[in-house]
Amino acid sequence: MFRKTIVLSLIMGSLVTLSAELLKPVDSDQREILTIAGKRWTYYTLYREAVSFEITGPMRLKMYSRVTSPTKTAEYVAFGFGIQVDKQDAYAVTHKQKLSNGVKSQQHPNHFYSHAAKDFFTVPEGQHTIKLVPNPEGEPVIIRVLEDLTSSAGKKLRLVPLVKQDPVKIRVAGSALSYYELTPGEDLQLSVNGAGTLETVSRLGFENWMGTEQDYRIQVWDGGKLLGTYYFTSDRSDQSEIDGHKELVPGKWRSCRISLPAGNHKLKIRLLDKERQAFVRFALITK
Repeated sequence: MFRKTIVLSLIMGSLVTLSAELLKPVDSDQREILTIAGKRWTYYTLYREAVSFEITGPMRLKMYSRVTSPTKTAEYVAFGFGIQVDKQDAYAVTHKQKLSNGVKSQQHPNHFYSHAAKDFFTVPEGQHTIKLVPNPEGEPVIIRVLEDLTSSAGKKLRLVPLVKQDPVKIRVAGSALSYYELTPGEDLQLSVNGAGTLETVSRLGFENWMGTEQDYRIQVWDGGKLLGTYYFTSDRSDQSEIDGHKELVPGKWRSCRISLPAGNHKLKIRLLDKERQAFVRFALITK
């Protein structure tokens, strides 16, 4: 249904917390009020007609989506929708989530709702229209789009993935930073104990056939739980080079940050796009 064109880029900014403000669509007021663990949450319905948001960037967005179902014939339900920025091609987002017994709706008390899927985006500077396009053959989807508001600083502890490969040096203005190679089908794994914010800094490796701007996606898993899918657009860096990879030009760095609760975390970092190669480094930020 949708052509694969990622059109959102990442802000280089301060650390973000979970504080957020709900954004309202400009062309729809079809709300669904869910009750989860005694709290009420407002979602907007995405079904048959697109839902649009007017955004003044730069702004970091977090999107929660759930599929609704009148019956519970399967434990997991696949669903998807498209994301379009301004008049560019829509990018297809797909998820597969388990149906939850703990999510209720006053409007539809007999319906079932999935666990929330999370997508993270950052819109560039200026005025933009973000349009969510429903899958015409899919079940109704409900969404919450949030704007991150606050920031916080903390101490950074460098993390080394559980791999046999040696780090790759990327040289920038005379300094050399250690990155680890990330390719499709070869996840990087991290073991983290305790609460904090995982910071992942990545650079795409530009090959000769690539244009000046390319898209890529990184997923972060904690055990069998998907923490989020992060969408990046990067362009070639004219101030850095990769040791041992003269055929590649590093892209400008892009980052994402994920809040981790207390406990032991077995993290997997995955590059989703074929014919892509990225280089990543990690840090745990604690207060």
